[in-house]
Amino acid sequence: MKKIILLFFFTVLLLSVFSQPVADPKETFNNGLFFYESGDYKEALYNFLQLFQLDTANASINYKIAMCYFNLAGEELKSINYLKRAVRNISDTYNEYSFKNTSAPLHTLFYLGKAYRLNGQIDKALETIEQFTASPYYVEYTASIVDREITTCKRAQILMDKPVNIKYLNLGNVINDEADNFNAVMSYDGNTIVYITKLKLYDAIFYSTRNQGSWSTPVNISSQIGSDGNMKPTSLSADGTQLFVVVNINGLNDIFVSNLTDGSWSVAQPLGANINTKADETHGCISADGNQLFFSSNAKGSGKLDIFVSTKDASGQWGKPVNLGKMINTPDNETTPFISQNGNILFFSSEGHYNIGEYDIFYSMKDANGKWQQPVNLGYPINTTTNNLFFAPTGNSNTALVAKKSSDGFGALDIYQIDLLFDPFGKFTASEK
Repeated sequence: MKKIILLFFFTVLLLSVFSQPVADPKETFNNGLFFYESGDYKEALYNFLQLFQLDTANASINYKIAMCYFNLAGEELKSINYLKRAVRNISDTYNEYSFKNTSAPLHTLFYLGKAYRLNGQIDKALETIEQFTASPYYVEYTASIVDREITTCKRAQILMDKPVNIKYLNLGNVINDEADNFNAVMSYDGNTIVYITKLKLYDAIFYSTRNQGSWSTPVNISSQIGSDGNMKPTSLSADGTQLFVVVNINGLNDIFVSNLTDGSWSVAQPLGANINTKADETHGCISADGNQLFFSSNAKGSGKLDIFVSTKDASGQWGKPVNLGKMINTPDNETTPFISQNGNILFFSSEGHYNIGEYDIFYSMKDANGKWQQPVNLGYPINTTTNNLFFAPTGNSNTALVAKKSSDGFGALDIYQIDLLFDPFGKFTASEK
C-alpha cells in the first residue's frame, strides 16, 4: 500500500513539474538555440522540450527536438515521432532563428526517411525519401546526399534479406551488471579482459582474469592507470600484460600504454610522437607479436579518420606510420581497427565501402603478396542500420566481443561473445557491380 501511495505522489510531482508554465518562452527558445549551436544537445533538448509542452503541434520545435536526438548517440530513434509531427507543416519560409516561426524546413521529410532507416524500417525509409524527391522541396537539397541514403537503404534490403548465422553469448553477471558495460578487449590467450563500466560519476575501467573457465571478480583499475573517466581500452597484448588505451585530453585523443607488473597496472604513458600527433588518434590495436600497431587517426593528409600501421624499429621505438591506402581507407571515416592473431585479417569500422548505414564492421584479408584485399561487410545482423563499432576478435577470429542491449541481458549494454557460425573468410558477401 505504501508503495502505491509513494508511486501516486511521485506521478503527481512529475506531472506538476512538466506542467509548470515556462517563465519566458522566447528566452527558453534562444537558450535552446545557443546550446544547440554550441554542441550541447542535451541542454538544447531540455529547453526545446519545455516549449513542446506549450504547443505540441509546433513543427519548428518538433524539428529542433528531433535534431537534438539525432545528435545524441543512442537517442536517434526518439526523433521519429517528432519528425512525424514536423512534416505536417513544411515551408520554404522556415527561419530557424525566429521564435514566431512554426514551420519546419524543406528537408524534414528526408530526415524522417533517415530516421526510419536507422530504425530498420527500410521500406518506410525508401517510401518517405521518395516522397521527398517527388516534392518541390527536393531541388533545395543536395542530391548526392539523398542518392547516398537511397543506395544505403537498398544495400540494407539486400543484406537483411540474407542474414548471416551467428550466436550471442552473454559473458554473465561477473562481467556484466545493470550499468552499461562496453569496449571490451581480450588478450590473445583468452585469459585477460579489460572493459568499461559506466558508473554514476565516470566511466571506470575494469580488469578480470580467467582461470579454469571462470572470470575473477573484476577490479577497477582506473586509479592505477591514471584514468578519471577520460580513458577507454582499445587493445591488450597477447599475454595480457600491456593495455593500450585512448586518452581524451582537451577534446583530442592520444594512445597510451600501461604495463602489468606484479599484479598492478602502471600509470599509462603516451606512445611516441610518430603515433600521437596534434590530430586525433582514436584507437590503437597491438599485433600478437607486439611489433605492429594498427591505429586510426585524422592526421594531416588523411582527410577524415584513416587507419595506419606503425612497426617497431630495432631499438623498440615505434616507426613512422604508413597509411593503409585506398583499399582500406575511403573519403569517409575508418576507425576501431583490430588485427587477427595471425596478422592476416583486419577488422575495422567504416562509414564507406558497401555500407548499410552509419558505421559498419568490415574485414579485409591479406593476399599471398601481403596486400590487403577488398574489404567485405560482415553482414546483418552483425551490422545494423545504426552505428556498429568495436568488433574485438578473439581466438581464431571466428569469435569476437561486442556490446549490445538485449532482453536477456542485465538491463543496459552488456558484453557478449559473438560466434560466427559461418565461414566469412572463405566467402564474399554482396558487392556492388
